[in-house]
Amino acid sequence: MVAVGAQRSSTGQVRITVTNKSSKQCVLQGFPTVAIAGQGSPGKNKPLNVSRQGTARAVQLPAGGKASAQLTFTPVLGEAEGSCASGADPTVAPSLVIGVAGARFQLAPDDGGDFALCGAGVRATAFR
Repeated sequence: MVAVGAQRSSTGQVRITVTNKSSKQCVLQGFPTVAIAGQGSPGKNKPLNVSRQGTARAVQLPAGGKASAQLTFTPVLGEAEGSCASGADPTVAPSLVIGVAGARFQLAPDDGGDFALCGAGVRATAFR
């Protein structure tokens, strides 16, 4: 399994896509785990609380097949530095660590920017 990318679909939303790079079919079921990358040290990763949205179903992935999950963060308000509705400062990181099927992948946004979020939680759909 290889993580292909983290594509922003709208403010506060990111689509995570993984590809089965083996020569055999595999089954993927469940939700991703999500952490803010530890700025060069996996020991400094900051896990986020994942609120699971919907029901997980087994996804049959043939060799080369892809599956995606949608992540939704509490959006940062305003331009540039931004702010959180709670009054707290937003968390900004160049990458996230996504857990999929027992593996971890460090992903940066496809558009080259940073991830910015308010709070310590994320909503995630199951892989489909």
